[in-house]
Amino acid sequence: MKQSILGLTLVTLLALMSMARAEVTENVSGGNVAALASAIRAANERIGVTTLLLSGTYNFGPADTLPEVIGEITIAVQGGGARFQARDGGPDQLLRISEAGSLSLTGLRIEHFTLSRIQQHDGPLIENRGRLHIANMAFEDLQGRIGGGFCCGQVQHEMIANWGELRIERTSFVDISNQLFTGGTLINHAGVATLNRVLTGSLDDASAVGIANLGGDLRIIGSTLGAREGAIFTAEGARTELVNTVITEESGRLQGAGISNACTGPIISLGHNLIADDSCELGGPEDTEGMPTGTFPLGFRTFGSRREPFIRLAGASPAVDSADPDFCGSFDLNGQRQIVDGDNDGIAVCDRGALELVQRQLSDGGANGLYFVPENDGHYITLLENANNTLLIWNTFDQHGNQAWVFGTGRLVNGRSLVVDAFRNLDGHMSSAGPVDTSLAHPWGSITLELDDCDGGRMVFDATEPGFGRGDFTFQRLASIEQLGCAD
Repeated sequence: MKQSILGLTLVTLLALMSMARAEVTENVSGGNVAALASAIRAANERIGVTTLLLSGTYNFGPADTLPEVIGEITIAVQGGGARFQARDGGPDQLLRISEAGSLSLTGLRIEHFTLSRIQQHDGPLIENRGRLHIANMAFEDLQGRIGGGFCCGQVQHEMIANWGELRIERTSFVDISNQLFTGGTLINHAGVATLNRVLTGSLDDASAVGIANLGGDLRIIGSTLGAREGAIFTAEGARTELVNTVITEESGRLQGAGISNACTGPIISLGHNLIADDSCELGGPEDTEGMPTGTFPLGFRTFGSRREPFIRLAGASPAVDSADPDFCGSFDLNGQRQIVDGDNDGIAVCDRGALELVQRQLSDGGANGLYFVPENDGHYITLLENANNTLLIWNTFDQHGNQAWVFGTGRLVNGRSLVVDAFRNLDGHMSSAGPVDTSLAHPWGSITLELDDCDGGRMVFDATEPGFGRGDFTFQRLASIEQLGCAD
């Protein structure tokens, strides 16, 4: 009889424990901030995972900080999506995960939050001391306080601060600034963090968007970093690992004309990285440093109802089909298939960086011809392709209106894409008897060119010679070679 009662009691306890850990799903629709806060408080009191499904726009005023997460919570998006937007700057701190807490954020957009400029405030915007997983999200136009980031020998508050376990996957950070000092998308204080398929970039010359590791373990995988004031800062004693990552020419632009500083502090390379300058001092297998990355400036495109940022790869970029397969995922930043044959050589390998190139091809010889810039007529581009290489000549002007001919040779990929080191002939002289002195080819910078179709495309230039700067523009075909047709 006692054994029977004991068995019944044990079964009852197991049943109660099972019921106590049951997963709960709750809809918090319509952008109701108060309802979301109430749902988080209720989830904190449960044993087990609570999934909160959001839709609509949640407007956060200065006092609308969400409750601290001490339970196991997943916040995901349903229907047409959900976003957190700030009203009157929003609160200094939006979310905090305690040491006992676990939070998963999926599919949200977080926009327009501004941390206060006063010396003492409640930031960082998101603080993790437990477990935090961020996936398929977009952070845009976030402003930190003056003195944010790492300054003056001390840790300052930033957008995402981590002391626990942090994973960020397929997420973009665009136009994030802390208004004075070089700051970070992520401040990794003493925790463990992994960034996988992450994009950072800026449309604003005054934005920072860096990543700072001030004492933790940080691994960055297959990401594209286009920060303007340096991409990665690693403090003494911290450990930052890098693999399959592209750091573009945008890094360090505010530190002086033509000067870049992609990395500050030591980086441990796991290989297959592509860095525009040589500041990272990598030594891993297949690392490429100090050369054009073959990337275009930050832009936006639409996927269904979503507006997503991207930093486009040129077909001739060294990033194409050159990543370490052991660190390739199934999908890129925007959910496109990760492993495709980008250079059309019959072998599919994923690209370095956060975005996979889906290559198109023009017919042989189709690029040959003369192109012009409609918005600035007087600039002309000539492409001459042969079996060995392709000559690019750009008839242009410097910033003082002086005429200049810039040229370079490289390998045309798929009939439509070219990345070249460019030169300009200087120091020559002319007399009535003809040329009397041979001009010398002086290094000028780099040019990345991509034909969208047979009629035109886009070019990016990055000059190291003073008087030209960096920029990009679209161009159209002016003349073709009759014997060589062009077809997609």
